[in-house]
Amino acid sequence: MKLIQSINPWTGEVTKEFKFLTFQEMDFKIDLASKSFENWKSTSILERARLMKRAGKILRKNKEEYARIISLEMGKILRESRSEIEKCVLACDYYAENAEKFLSAEKNQPS
Repeated sequence: MKLIQSINPWTGEVTKEFKFLTFQEMDFKIDLASKSFENWKSTSILERARLMKRAGKILRKNKEEYARIISLEMGKILRESRSEIEKCVLACDYYAENAEKFLSAEKNQPS
């Protein structure tokens, strides 16, 4: 059985192994993603913003765990990985707070 390995570039240690998907498993996941998109595209901007805020809260709550994973997978020191998580939290908050404005209709002005 073929495996995909996640290797810590700093130590060369295999941190996790993943099996290749069968064609049937891949078709199922693609179908699931397609159905999810059909539901997502009708989700309101306010609900999407709420979910982005929630994603930021989850990132912050699990920062140490996620930072450890980032460090293992990328060979970064923990301080850098924590900073990456904080940057993602800021992005979640920023887009949640500005989504409605960014996605509002604009009138084209003649040039």
